[in-house]
Amino acid sequence: MRFGMGLIKNEHGVFHVRRKVPKALEVATARVPGVAKERVSWLKKSLATKDAKRAKVLAAPVLMTFNHVLAQAEALLVQHPVRTELTDYESTRMGHYHFAAVLAEDDRLRQAGLQQYSDEDRTALEHFEVDARSEHDLAVTEILDDAQDALAANDLEYVKEEVEALLDVFQLRLDGRCDAYKKLSLVVLREHVRAYSALRARSRGEPVETPNMLNIASQARSGGLLSAAYNGWKKAKNSTGRTADEFERAVSLFIQLHGDLPLTAITRAHVRQFVEALQDVPRKRSGGQPWAAGASRFLDNR
Repeated sequence: MRFGMGLIKNEHGVFHVRRKVPKALEVATARVPGVAKERVSWLKKSLATKDAKRAKVLAAPVLMTFNHVLAQAEALLVQHPVRTELTDYESTRMGHYHFAAVLAEDDRLRQAGLQQYSDEDRTALEHFEVDARSEHDLAVTEILDDAQDALAANDLEYVKEEVEALLDVFQLRLDGRCDAYKKLSLVVLREHVRAYSALRARSRGEPVETPNMLNIASQARSGGLLSAAYNGWKKAKNSTGRTADEFERAVSLFIQLHGDLPLTAITRAHVRQFVEALQDVPRKRSGGQPWAAGASRFLDNR
């Protein structure tokens, strides 16, 4: 029996209201605060009633809430589109960030073990220091063994939480079903093993420096990317007029086609593919200047 307004009955006769999430919004909807799922195909909520008339009254505000959630998902999708590709530069930087984060957490734990006790009882503090470090070193060895086993078995689920955390840090949305997600997971798993190998070396007394996490993150997010280079060029040249418009349009379209690549990752093949793609676009600047020319000129001077 159909009740309308997205109303359905479960096996116990209790009404629920639901709304289908457009496929393009499934991942973004999962990122809306309060949803917290990997992917959402349906928005659904129990109305806690078996009365059809009351269910229709209760359904209206719930559907309004669903509309708000989908609107938030659309906004997230515009701000941070779900990607299916990552550059090698991005994957490597995220892996390096994870390595640095593991070592930084080790620094914090080793220091906290001594700082939480008073200096009054020197003897107790010394005993605690030995016990805490021994326990910590044992945990490092166990984690390293597990990580090495996961790497040998290509068990990418082992670092799923770490990968999702990194994507949040770097403000990226990556489809969990794409090859790039698997590739990133493998990079992170390798860095996980490398990090805990470094911690074990620390346990043996070897000096291992902790990389600067903020530098790694800032370089990956902006410092070496095409958009940042263009903004820097624009400020330095203080350029306006037709040339500036052409360059800005060219860079925007290039990013739409290839993504916001680091400068070191842009090759002649990228530029050639971009120019070939734009040859199918009939629209030109007044005077017959195609956007492709602006792209080539800027990228040649990058």
